[in-house]
Amino acid sequence: MNSQHPRNERELIRYISSSFSLKDDNVPLSLGDDAAALKCSAGKSQLLTVDTLVSGTHFLDIAEDYFNIGRKALLVNISDIAAMAGIPRYFLLSLVIPENLGFDKIMNLIEGMARVSRENRLVLLGGDCVSGPALTISITLIGETESGQGIARNNIQAGDGLFLTGTTGEAAAGLKYLTEDRTRLSNAQSELIRRHLTPPNHVKTARFLKNNFSLGGLLDLSDGLYEGIKELVLANDLGFLINWDKIPVSELLKDNFTEKQIEEFLFYGGEDYELLFTAPLKDSTDIISQSFEELGIKISLIGEAKPPNFGIKLVQNGKTRELSGAGFKHFNF
Repeated sequence: MNSQHPRNERELIRYISSSFSLKDDNVPLSLGDDAAALKCSAGKSQLLTVDTLVSGTHFLDIAEDYFNIGRKALLVNISDIAAMAGIPRYFLLSLVIPENLGFDKIMNLIEGMARVSRENRLVLLGGDCVSGPALTISITLIGETESGQGIARNNIQAGDGLFLTGTTGEAAAGLKYLTEDRTRLSNAQSELIRRHLTPPNHVKTARFLKNNFSLGGLLDLSDGLYEGIKELVLANDLGFLINWDKIPVSELLKDNFTEKQIEEFLFYGGEDYELLFTAPLKDSTDIISQSFEELGIKISLIGEAKPPNFGIKLVQNGKTRELSGAGFKHFNF
């Protein structure tokens, strides 16, 4: 990688290009040309997703975190491909960079992305850099899956089990501490901040589930568990019964927050990027045991799909109530 500070847009683009050195036989033309040429792999369907992160809305301008901002920007796109049980392959990168940002921050940002690119063998096809008032990162990611075999959200049947990978809520709790005075953080608070800045990569998890079980619906949780459940309701015209006692809660949350606060983080916090999916209840034991044995991934059965007009209900402390509210919202008109 060239460590010399770029002096203009052309040199910045050259610096970024040199940071992503992976090549692919399906890409005869890419960096340095006006457009990239991409061959489709035989027997594969392409998956395309785009995500945009804006400073002040999706992340905070904290100098020491630019490496993790770069990592997260690419990982949240990878999460969308995982939610289709695909394999991420290529990406396009567009940056809006404030003139006063400083090259060291740009370098950390790019190195964070480059690290994820190398770990996942992602090939940069091209992109754009412009100057603007707020740092903005827009990534278009291209993945692949077996032709006609991507996992949609709308094949759920009443009686299917609702499953969740990992735990939710830590990212939202981490954001709370990230926005407060960070001079005297405990180890637990620092770990929650790390959870916020480093989302999981569930590509292997989704591929394992797809190849071994019959999934009715699959998505990643970006805007909170409740919003994810609601998306499944809208896509399938059915309801869900959720069991509070079955939702996994990390010790980090149990030790630092009340049950009411934990409920808020779990259902409405967002940025967990865990997988939420359905499968026949009869497969629940195998899904939970085999996922842990093969991948070391904890999966929990947290609820059950119900007939239309059931709504979203939560069984908590022996009582059943309607679950409502809203997760993270990008717009309020």
